Amino acid sequence: MMKSKKKKIAEIPVIITQEHNQVFYYWHKSGIKNATLLHVDGHSDMGDSADFQKEPKRDYYRELTIENFICPAVHYGIVSKVYWVNPHASEREKLHYFGSKKATNLETRLMTVIEENCIMWYADDIFDRFYLSKGIEEIHNSKISLTKKFILDIDLDAFCTHKKPFDTPKYYRGFKNWKKRVDETMELLDGLKTPDLITITRSVSSLASYTFVPLDKVDSVQMYTLEKLREVYGK
Repeated sequence: MMKSKKKKIAEIPVIITQEHNQVFYYWHKSGIKNATLLHVDGHSDMGDSADFQKEPKRDYYRELTIENFICPAVHYGIVSKVYWVNPHASEREKLHYFGSKKATNLETRLMTVIEENCIMWYADDIFDRFYLSKGIEEIHNSKISLTKKFILDIDLDAFCTHKKPFDTPKYYRGFKNWKKRVDETMELLDGLKTPDLITITRSVSSLASYTFVPLDKVDSVQMYTLEKLREVYGK
């Protein structure tokens, strides 16, 4: 049985899951189509090789991993544009744009293909798009182009983690100064439109290898994040 919590912040549905692939269930169930995904995470989660089903079944999320749930969300039309914010990264590398299904430039067009009954990115160089960095000023200047629908997806390891996030030094301690990362992210969100759905992942699991947020801190990080989201969207 999936463990999750449902809340509302100023009428915005908020879903809290334990593991990140579980958010696919709620994205699909919401009926949202062609959304911009703003993925706040210490990792891109832009892997592929996701199981293909003609129409995702109720428990399809079980076939996904914590690294490849975004790819099928694009394939099935839930998401059409992807931005990734990594609060742990250097200023220049905090924001990445992976592209849009409607982009005219092949370099930034998000496309999927089916190979051996798996959903794959059409572009083999999808991870090169880490370097299509916009710079954090793009958010401050409200230059993120949002589609009509907007999903805000937050992994709490974006703020506090005992595992090494992307683009950080070898001995980086991602569990320190986590409130500062929450606060900085909320400043960024404050300049954007209100999301239609917020999903939050605790990144703790019964499998020790999948636990990214320290168990002794996860409740505090969750409560503080929700408090700050209420300040942004409860105005």
